[in-house]
Amino acid sequence: MAPGGTAVLPLPPRGKHPEVLLPANTLTLWAYSDMSDPRWTWGRKYILLRQDSAAPTPQKAGAWVPDGWVAYAHGGHLFVKAFEPVPGAAYPDLGCSTEVFTNAEMLELETLGPLVRLQPDEAVEHGEHWFLFRDVPTPASDSDVEQHLLPRIREVIADTRTAQA
Repeated sequence: MAPGGTAVLPLPPRGKHPEVLLPANTLTLWAYSDMSDPRWTWGRKYILLRQDSAAPTPQKAGAWVPDGWVAYAHGGHLFVKAFEPVPGAAYPDLGCSTEVFTNAEMLELETLGPLVRLQPDEAVEHGEHWFLFRDVPTPASDSDVEQHLLPRIREVIADTRTAQA
């Protein structure tokens, strides 16, 4: 992605204590990830990661994202990658279906497919649907994502899944 935008990594649905006592998801961090870095915004429903060309160190995080999307907002535009996560499948990098990475040059949105063992001459596919929207403000919080991004994302995700059915 072009420098200067913000990635949106959705988290699985949250719950309340004591009704939900089991873990909801994993969050994978790399050895160089610094959770105190100001480029991160750790929300209840979303993790935001801003790309900053003046920041000297890279950052990376991954998660299981059952909603099947990750996004990048930049300059009034919103890029959305949609994919089909496979519940119960083994995923790389401690169970990540989605990862976000940034350094001084760019930001990367990565979706991952389940781990599979292939025999000679076998193949596997991992599909993504890409969407681009205009006139979308860059989010700074969970409420910004909910108000400005989520209505558009839900529409294209629903349309994509209906078309595949």
